[in-house]
Amino acid sequence: MPERTALSHLDRSGPTTSSALARQAQITAQAMGATLSALRARGLVERHPDPNDGRRMVLSVTEAGLRALDKRNARAELIAQALTRGAFTPAELEQLATAAPLLERLAQNI
Repeated sequence: MPERTALSHLDRSGPTTSSALARQAQITAQAMGATLSALRARGLVERHPDPNDGRRMVLSVTEAGLRALDKRNARAELIAQALTRGAFTPAELEQLATAAPLLERLAQNI
């Protein structure tokens, strides 16, 4: 989830700094730095010098990052539709909500 959130914020804000993204997402600069490093390693985000201040680096979403966002948004929509069609009881929905963090961690590790 942190990677998706960071990628979404970066897509909406346009090229910006890591610290500005951290403020938007309301997380620490260190946590955002770790998240952005993982996104850069996968080629979803790129860094380049700030045209207004050569001492700073700005980040932007790559084409691969935009495709990843599109895929995730489409999957999220499919999941939301499946969950709201009445195929699950309230108790089952609660179990899914409880398991969501584990499922997210599983998805990040495959």
